[in-house]
Amino acid sequence: MKAFSKTAPQARIVITPGASADLYERLLDKKLDAALMIEPPFSLPKQFHTTSICTEPLCIVSKHPLKGSLSKMLASEPLILFDRKTWGGKLSWQWIMAQDTDFTTLCEIDALETMIAMVQAGLGITIVPKWHGILLHKGISIQDIETEQALCREVILCSHRNSPVQSLINLSKEKLLESL
Repeated sequence: MKAFSKTAPQARIVITPGASADLYERLLDKKLDAALMIEPPFSLPKQFHTTSICTEPLCIVSKHPLKGSLSKMLASEPLILFDRKTWGGKLSWQWIMAQDTDFTTLCEIDALETMIAMVQAGLGITIVPKWHGILLHKGISIQDIETEQALCREVILCSHRNSPVQSLINLSKEKLLESL
């Protein structure tokens, strides 16, 4: 935001938080000019232009360094499950199901920061995309999940192809990519 506001000080920006599915619906209804969201599990209509901002591989997060196999961790620690109704949560669920192991779910939630706070408090482990800010958290151990086929969520900037504010969307894209 700092770099954007220096370049376009007259631009009026409204940031609308929300789940990617909700942001997508708002884009469809033309209530948003652009959305920074998770790539949906379906093809987007041709009316939209997308730019990949970053790729976030799955990782397992625990309070203590991981010992043994991930399957053993799943069997021995309660799982703080990333909400399966979200696009990112579906990816985590897909990996968990492929492990074919028993696990106990502590809760199911769509709030990555809260999930990490729960891990910090020793309530369990979680499997989430390794987003840019996760490394700022203290008191956790992060282990990338290695798979034959990479399981990653893609963060995209999605906008209407013929937006009247295309120059500002392009500037947003440029500043986002520079910041990573």
